[in-house]
Amino acid sequence: MEKVTGIGGIFIRAQAPQVLAEWYEKYLGISQVPQSYDAQPWIQQRGPTVFAPFEEKNDYFATDRRW
Repeated sequence: MEKVTGIGGIFIRAQAPQVLAEWYEKYLGISQVPQSYDAQPWIQQRGPTVFAPFEEKNDYFATDRRW
């Protein structure tokens, strides 16, 4: 059976996304989204993973949005 060895990204809504990102970094060691090419993202067994909290009212994940 195949298994997942890495996830490309985690994208969630939050009331205070910056506070949440800082908590995850401080207590779980999950790096914030890099703000430049010089910064490292969170690295998993098989590569980088983006942990990106968005504002709670953001329509990026709107149910009527089609990809």
